[in-house]
Amino acid sequence: MQIGIYRLTTLEDGIGELTAEGMHFTATDAAGHPISGLIISDGQTATVTFTDSTWENLPNDSAFRYTKASDTPNLWNQ
Repeated sequence: MQIGIYRLTTLEDGIGELTAEGMHFTATDAAGHPISGLIISDGQTATVTFTDSTWENLPNDSAFRYTKASDTPNLWNQ
């Protein structure tokens, strides 16, 4: 999975697991440390909340809301 936060960071090595709560994910932050959180989808929007972070730029409980713009994936490395 890929998560991009404009002008802050990109998490490109994430692994997610779908649960009843939403999608739990783990990735590597910009400082090279593990980071994890939860993605909850609600129709055309998704909220990404970081729940286990040691990176000062993304403290625990930081949340970002995304709005669906397309049904076509936009994988940055294509």
